[in-house]
Amino acid sequence: MNNIPPPRELSDAQRRRSTLQLRLIWGVMLVGLGVLASVMFNVLGPGTPASSTPPWLGWLPMGLLLVGVPVSYFIRNQCYKRAWQGHQVAPAGYVAGNLFVFALLEIAVIAGVVVGAMVASAGPARAAAVAGFVLLLLNFPSGRPLDPQPPGLGDRSERSIQDER
Repeated sequence: MNNIPPPRELSDAQRRRSTLQLRLIWGVMLVGLGVLASVMFNVLGPGTPASSTPPWLGWLPMGLLLVGVPVSYFIRNQCYKRAWQGHQVAPAGYVAGNLFVFALLEIAVIAGVVVGAMVASAGPARAAAVAGFVLLLLNFPSGRPLDPQPPGLGDRSERSIQDER
């Protein structure tokens, strides 16, 4: 009927390695964003007069953040769902899903920092950079999805099994 092999349990070493790799990437991204922000604001200064730039440019990073956050969480959940094995998420799905969230947040932060340093009246851009950075901090890779979940979580319901028959 179903030729799906039984899921294998992850060893503690596999869980630790995946979580450590993701934490390293997360930390490097945070440091890189901090360096970029300090260089941009110290080298470029407060920004150029707003008359020389289009007014929508200050809102671009906020739009990236408002659209990117829900999309990235949705895609991360799809990665988790695709990599669900037994009662846990496989390391490849965990890393891929979180990297997608990190990348979209970093895009919004970089856009906010660059626009905020270039344009004097870019309050929304700076706010998007700060909000994106805070969200990146809050998305610390804990490794919890790699731990076995309670039985029943992720199992198919009796109703869905009956519908297939």
